[in-house]
Amino acid sequence: MMQLMSGISGTPVTPKIINELNVQYILKTEMWLDEYIIRAQIASATGVQSFLAKYNALTKSEKIDFLLRAEVCEVLTSLYNGITPDRASINIQIESMICIIDERVGRTHIEWTPEVRPEIVINDIVMLRGIEIDFGTPRAQRINHESSVSHLQPSPIDNGERHKVLRQLDNALREIQHTSNTYYALIEAYARVIIIRKNSMDMIASEQVSDAIGEISLLNPLHSLFSNQMLMETLIHESTHNYLSTFERLEFPFIMRGSEYRHNIRPTSLWSGRPIKSEPFIHAVFVYFSLFNFVKLQLDKSKKSAESATIVNALQSNLNRLASGFLYPGKISHYVSYACLIDPQVRICLDNMQAIVRSHVEHMARDSLAYV
Repeated sequence: MMQLMSGISGTPVTPKIINELNVQYILKTEMWLDEYIIRAQIASATGVQSFLAKYNALTKSEKIDFLLRAEVCEVLTSLYNGITPDRASINIQIESMICIIDERVGRTHIEWTPEVRPEIVINDIVMLRGIEIDFGTPRAQRINHESSVSHLQPSPIDNGERHKVLRQLDNALREIQHTSNTYYALIEAYARVIIIRKNSMDMIASEQVSDAIGEISLLNPLHSLFSNQMLMETLIHESTHNYLSTFERLEFPFIMRGSEYRHNIRPTSLWSGRPIKSEPFIHAVFVYFSLFNFVKLQLDKSKKSAESATIVNALQSNLNRLASGFLYPGKISHYVSYACLIDPQVRICLDNMQAIVRSHVEHMARDSLAYV
């Protein structure tokens, strides 16, 4: 667990765990796929042989691309949850995996750079710094009434807007890389696909789904509320969720399986003040720790480069906001442990992250008093 925490600590050298988790995930997903195919054959599902012929014809890199796709993660989630789908469901899932191979794997897409002229037509899928940006595939257009991003009918994103979104993302990614190679590597590894969504409402949102690892979604990124700072933090926020979900898939869930879990009790978020489920609460502690360390790096760089007082004060205010949830009295794990049985290693990790943030805040307070 300490290694997991190190991946979001903003260390100068990118921790090995960021890439190693993905390598392990590919191997594990391949094993899950083998198990899934065996069960599909036992169920006499249709399309199995057709899928195997297409999958076995893929090159090694194409197989890796396939195994890392969020759509495949969705199909194999039933195995992770210990559920065997019925034959009809397996038939649909096999067909969907065939479509992934036919339509998404091994395809060449335009690589957008700031030098691309604005009159160049941007297709529904475009690559940016090795990340797949999805502006309008059927997957990106889905409606999910339980989603903050895709609960409403999408609006079309015109070519000019697509160029603006790509430039906005490129600027954010460039600044993240300038601030920390570790956080840039985190996004490269865990935000492999970014779905861009637009609707008619005056709102912004972002989303990561634990059953679709490797994919994140942004709603209305051209809205004025989506400042460069907000976009950077959003990319890190959702990538951290995928990073944590990958660990849970490979190692163990943060909430122990088989334990009594009080679904009707929702701990109060120490940052938003809203009641949330226990799993998001635990993830939130990791996410805010990740963002705290990133903004701390930004603040340190701003002070060293003699940025304006306005910029430094804004970053300090932001850092204080991110630290606030860690400053509640007592151990942070106690604010969720009454609602569920947290894995002991996770409990220790939560409290260690709190101790690190508290120590930094106390250090900043002492420095401030030294100048009084």
